[in-house]
Amino acid sequence: MPSLPQFAVQTKRYGDVLCLTPVGELDIATVPLLASELEVAESGGAAIIVIDLGELTSIDSTGVRLLVWMDCACAGEQRLRLIEGPPAIDRVLKLARVRAHLPIIAREDSPVSLRFARARGTRANPAPPTDSEEQER
Repeated sequence: MPSLPQFAVQTKRYGDVLCLTPVGELDIATVPLLASELEVAESGGAAIIVIDLGELTSIDSTGVRLLVWMDCACAGEQRLRLIEGPPAIDRVLKLARVRAHLPIIAREDSPVSLRFARARGTRANPAPPTDSEEQER
């Protein structure tokens, strides 16, 4: 009997940002694990909940449904951010016609990346200096 693929949810807190990283296949068998973590995150007082899709290897319709449900649950407060995943995950979200409706952000624009950049004194996504920055030099 073949063994089931491993699935895990890595949880990290960065101040008021809670980052959940599902690793492996998000499908009918593993959705309850991520749903449980999301319920804890939602009630845990994090100002922003980030789901990093970068470590997913696949997602089925139940995984898509969970992301849409979580987006609806957090929509009033705009607490949810999804960090873009691999092309295969993006393709499923597009085929399901939900990608444009989910709060998906580029990895370098994520609240976690931005916090680390501020801590290091650098920018996560370098931009040209503003006029006021130019004047300070």
